[in-house]
Amino acid sequence: MGETALLLDGGGVTGIYDVEVRQEFRRRGIGSALIHAALQHARKHGLKIAVLGATGLGARIYQNAGFREVCKISFWKYGKIRQLR
Repeated sequence: MGETALLLDGGGVTGIYDVEVRQEFRRRGIGSALIHAALQHARKHGLKIAVLGATGLGARIYQNAGFREVCKISFWKYGKIRQLR
């Protein structure tokens, strides 16, 4: 297992999932770099909304990247809240 992040785009939204950093390499900025690279890729492709499926383990990294918790099932949202109709 290596350091990974899965980026899925659909419906004008980017989803970031499975961000993983091996325990021996944590607290070195790798997780933050993966999140920022995913967001940069999304912006480059014109996507302005991102959601994040996450556990609490990386909560500080996600909050520092601008995500905030919007429900109790460990999903995070980047940017402005937009109501789905």
